[in-house]
Amino acid sequence: MNVLPPSQRPRWPREAREAGRPMLPQHRSRRSHNAINAGVFVSIVVSLALTTWASTWLPMPAFVSLGGLAYGLTVYAGLAVVVHEASHRVFFLVGDAAQTRAVNRVVGWTFSLPFAVHYVRHQEEGHAVRRKQVMGVLVWVFYLPALALLAWTAP
Repeated sequence: MNVLPPSQRPRWPREAREAGRPMLPQHRSRRSHNAINAGVFVSIVVSLALTTWASTWLPMPAFVSLGGLAYGLTVYAGLAVVVHEASHRVFFLVGDAAQTRAVNRVVGWTFSLPFAVHYVRHQEEGHAVRRKQVMGVLVWVFYLPALALLAWTAP
Protein backbone atom coordinates (compact mmCIF):
# COMPACT_ATOMS: atom_id res chain seq x y z
CA MET A 1 0.00 0.00 0.00
CA ASN A 2 1.34 3.40 -0.99
CA VAL A 3 1.11 5.99 1.75
CA LEU A 4 1.69 9.59 0.83
CA PRO A 5 4.00 11.65 3.00
CA PRO A 6 2.12 14.18 5.19
CA SER A 7 3.11 17.11 2.97
CA GLN A 8 1.38 15.52 -0.06
CA ARG A 9 -1.81 14.35 1.64
CA PRO A 10 -5.00 16.31 0.97
CA ARG A 11 -6.13 18.55 3.84
CA TRP A 12 -9.89 17.88 3.53
CA PRO A 13 -9.99 14.55 5.45
CA ARG A 14 -8.29 16.14 8.46
CA GLU A 15 -10.52 19.22 8.20
CA ALA A 16 -13.63 17.03 8.02
CA ARG A 17 -12.56 15.07 11.12
CA GLU A 18 -11.96 18.28 13.03
CA ALA A 19 -15.31 19.75 11.92
CA GLY A 20 -17.13 16.65 13.15
CA ARG A 21 -15.36 16.39 16.50
CA PRO A 22 -17.90 18.58 18.41
CA MET A 23 -20.65 16.18 17.35
CA LEU A 24 -19.05 13.16 19.05
CA PRO A 25 -21.04 11.84 22.04
CA GLN A 26 -18.17 12.67 24.39
CA HIS A 27 -18.56 16.36 23.58
CA ARG A 28 -22.32 16.57 24.14
CA SER A 29 -24.45 16.55 27.26
CA ARG A 30 -24.43 13.06 28.78
CA ARG A 31 -27.95 13.55 30.09
CA SER A 32 -29.47 14.35 26.69
CA HIS A 33 -27.37 11.69 24.93
CA ASN A 34 -28.47 9.00 27.41
CA ALA A 35 -32.10 10.15 27.30
CA ILE A 36 -32.18 9.84 23.51
CA ASN A 37 -30.61 6.38 23.60
CA ALA A 38 -32.87 5.23 26.44
CA GLY A 39 -35.79 6.25 24.25
CA VAL A 40 -34.35 4.21 21.38
CA PHE A 41 -33.88 1.21 23.68
CA VAL A 42 -37.44 1.41 25.03
CA SER A 43 -38.97 2.00 21.60
CA ILE A 44 -37.30 -1.13 20.21
CA VAL A 45 -38.54 -3.25 23.12
CA VAL A 46 -42.05 -1.77 22.81
CA SER A 47 -42.00 -2.38 19.05
CA LEU A 48 -41.18 -6.06 19.60
CA ALA A 49 -43.94 -6.34 22.20
CA LEU A 50 -46.54 -4.59 20.03
CA THR A 51 -45.66 -6.66 16.99
CA THR A 52 -46.01 -9.84 19.01
CA TRP A 53 -49.33 -8.60 20.43
CA ALA A 54 -50.54 -7.82 16.90
CA SER A 55 -50.15 -11.50 16.09
CA THR A 56 -53.08 -12.22 18.42
CA TRP A 57 -55.62 -10.15 16.46
CA LEU A 58 -54.33 -9.59 12.91
CA PRO A 59 -55.43 -12.10 10.27
CA MET A 60 -52.59 -14.49 9.47
CA PRO A 61 -51.86 -13.23 5.90
CA ALA A 62 -51.63 -9.65 7.16
CA PHE A 63 -49.42 -10.56 10.09
CA VAL A 64 -47.07 -12.71 8.04
CA SER A 65 -46.31 -9.76 5.78
CA LEU A 66 -46.64 -6.82 8.19
CA GLY A 67 -45.27 -8.67 11.21
CA GLY A 68 -42.29 -9.88 9.23
CA LEU A 69 -41.54 -6.35 8.13
CA ALA A 70 -42.00 -4.98 11.67
CA TYR A 71 -39.79 -7.67 13.20
CA GLY A 72 -37.17 -7.13 10.51
CA LEU A 73 -37.00 -3.38 11.05
CA THR A 74 -36.90 -3.83 14.81
CA VAL A 75 -34.12 -6.38 14.58
CA TYR A 76 -32.17 -4.11 12.26
CA ALA A 77 -32.59 -1.22 14.69
CA GLY A 78 -31.47 -3.38 17.58
CA LEU A 79 -28.38 -4.65 15.83
CA ALA A 80 -27.45 -1.67 13.71
CA VAL A 81 -28.02 0.98 16.33
CA VAL A 82 -27.92 -0.46 19.82
CA VAL A 83 -25.31 -3.21 19.45
CA HIS A 84 -23.13 -1.11 17.16
CA GLU A 85 -23.12 1.90 19.47
CA ALA A 86 -22.66 -0.27 22.56
CA SER A 87 -19.66 -1.96 20.96
CA HIS A 88 -18.12 1.50 20.52
CA ARG A 89 -18.96 2.15 24.20
CA VAL A 90 -21.11 5.17 23.39
CA PHE A 91 -24.70 3.93 23.68
CA PHE A 92 -24.83 5.05 27.32
CA LEU A 93 -22.26 7.37 28.83
CA VAL A 94 -21.86 7.05 32.59
CA GLY A 95 -19.17 7.81 35.21
CA ASP A 96 -15.67 6.75 34.20
CA ALA A 97 -14.47 4.61 31.29
CA ALA A 98 -14.78 1.32 33.21
CA GLN A 99 -18.39 2.02 34.22
CA THR A 100 -19.29 3.11 30.70
CA ARG A 101 -17.75 -0.06 29.28
CA ALA A 102 -19.66 -2.24 31.76
CA VAL A 103 -23.01 -0.57 31.10
CA ASN A 104 -22.56 -0.74 27.33
CA ARG A 105 -21.54 -4.39 27.57
CA VAL A 106 -24.79 -5.21 29.41
CA VAL A 107 -26.80 -3.31 26.80
CA GLY A 108 -24.89 -5.01 23.98
CA TRP A 109 -25.48 -8.49 25.42
CA THR A 110 -29.15 -7.68 26.05
CA PHE A 111 -29.75 -7.02 22.36
CA SER A 112 -27.26 -9.56 21.00
CA LEU A 113 -28.48 -12.71 22.70
CA PRO A 114 -32.00 -12.81 21.19
CA PHE A 115 -30.40 -12.58 17.75
CA ALA A 116 -27.76 -15.25 18.40
CA VAL A 117 -24.89 -12.78 18.13
CA HIS A 118 -21.90 -13.25 20.43
CA TYR A 119 -21.47 -9.66 21.59
CA VAL A 120 -17.83 -9.82 22.72
CA ARG A 121 -16.78 -11.61 19.55
CA HIS A 122 -18.71 -9.04 17.52
CA GLN A 123 -16.98 -6.23 19.38
CA GLU A 124 -13.46 -7.69 19.27
CA GLU A 125 -13.61 -8.64 15.60
CA GLY A 126 -14.74 -5.16 14.63
CA HIS A 127 -18.33 -6.00 13.76
CA ALA A 128 -17.21 -8.85 11.50
CA VAL A 129 -20.09 -11.16 12.41
CA ARG A 130 -21.73 -11.79 9.07
CA ARG A 131 -25.22 -10.38 8.65
CA LYS A 132 -26.15 -13.33 6.44
CA GLN A 133 -25.57 -15.73 9.34
CA VAL A 134 -27.55 -13.50 11.69
CA MET A 135 -30.49 -13.22 9.30
CA GLY A 136 -30.66 -17.01 8.94
CA VAL A 137 -30.91 -17.36 12.69
CA LEU A 138 -33.63 -14.70 12.84
CA VAL A 139 -35.93 -16.87 10.77
CA TRP A 140 -35.68 -19.56 13.45
CA VAL A 141 -35.77 -17.18 16.42
CA PHE A 142 -38.67 -14.88 15.43
CA TYR A 143 -40.45 -15.64 12.20
CA LEU A 144 -41.14 -19.35 12.64
CA PRO A 145 -42.24 -19.00 16.30
CA ALA A 146 -44.60 -16.19 15.24
CA LEU A 147 -46.10 -18.44 12.58
CA ALA A 148 -46.45 -21.24 15.12
CA LEU A 149 -48.18 -18.84 17.53
CA LEU A 150 -50.56 -17.79 14.79
CA ALA A 151 -51.35 -21.36 13.87
CA TRP A 152 -51.89 -22.26 17.53
CA THR A 153 -54.20 -19.28 18.22
CA ALA A 154 -56.14 -19.49 14.95
CA PRO A 155 -59.77 -20.54 15.40
